[in-house]
Amino acid sequence: MMRPNGVVLYLALVFASGAAVGGFGHWLYTTQSVDAEEPRSSADYRRDYMAVLQTRLNLTPDQARQLSQILDETRANFHRVFAKHRPEFDAITKEKADKIRVLLNDDQQIEFEKIEHERERRKHEHRHKPDGC
Repeated sequence: MMRPNGVVLYLALVFASGAAVGGFGHWLYTTQSVDAEEPRSSADYRRDYMAVLQTRLNLTPDQARQLSQILDETRANFHRVFAKHRPEFDAITKEKADKIRVLLNDDQQIEFEKIEHERERRKHEHRHKPDGC
């Protein structure tokens, strides 16, 4: 059988270890390691992609210039195709929002409209960045 001093010491150790684990868990929960950085732009991805290809493939300056042109053409093609199909994307998005609205009560619809406006604002900001796709 444990002595009273042993029980007190045991309880103190359990409490201290619980506090340490709780503190560590709180620190992990509140740390924003992923969100701490700014979102990467398409220019960041392009620069990193170019650097990987130049390094790993040991590209000549002429090859690097040609690669840059290929990436420019590819971006322009993606923009062209996206612009062509944008009305279809917008129609699908509107249909989704209309279906969601049917599910919601009046208070939820008001909050949903706020959410949709925030999303539109973020999309608009992203589209109008100088290096955004």
